[in-house]
Amino acid sequence: MVWSLWYDGQPAAAYGFSQASAFDPDHWQAWAFGTDRFRRCVPAITRHLLEIREIVERDCRRLQVITLNDHDIAHGWIEALGATREGRLKAYGRGGEDYYVYAWVRGDKRP
Repeated sequence: MVWSLWYDGQPAAAYGFSQASAFDPDHWQAWAFGTDRFRRCVPAITRHLLEIREIVERDCRRLQVITLNDHDIAHGWIEALGATREGRLKAYGRGGEDYYVYAWVRGDKRP
């Protein structure tokens, strides 16, 4: 599943889900990236994610996202959407940056 958003006639953001493992179709990986205008797309992306929440909860046992450890805005947004920070991936990035793993797991309580 892949979506993109345009702002003022230019691509500004893309996001989606894919299976995290060929052996476990109920385990998904979420991803998102964008230009400097990504922040303007967050309300539309959030509305869309809330609209498809039932589909995701029905078809996905675990949805995880990996995010750069100093991206506080992303962390707040992901947590507001109900994800739980599960751990730190030390030196995960190509430049040795640390990342965090967040996940939504079917059956967990959410806001």
